[in-house]
Amino acid sequence: MSPLKKRDLKTALTKKLGFQRRGGSKHEIFVLPYKDKGEIRTAISRGRASEDISDNLVGRMARDQLHISTGHLKGIVGCQKSLKDYLQAIELQEDSLF
Repeated sequence: MSPLKKRDLKTALTKKLGFQRRGGSKHEIFVLPYKDKGEIRTAISRGRASEDISDNLVGRMARDQLHISTGHLKGIVGCQKSLKDYLQAIELQEDSLF
């Protein structure tokens, strides 16, 4: 698999999935309120928007913060997966997340 462009991931999070961008000194924080149970959060380091995010980091972000597979995250960025697909994946593991 290939790395993701930072700007492509930010666009997917905010425009496709509806995450809200919050400030941070070293990282931009992205937050998605989830029902009344809490928030799903991830962070992307500040820097050049054209920088690549390594496969290793994309995988950890997908699994540990967004609670989906790396392939699912790359599918969202590549427009093969939608917000509906993401929410369905989260609902399957909802009890263990919150």
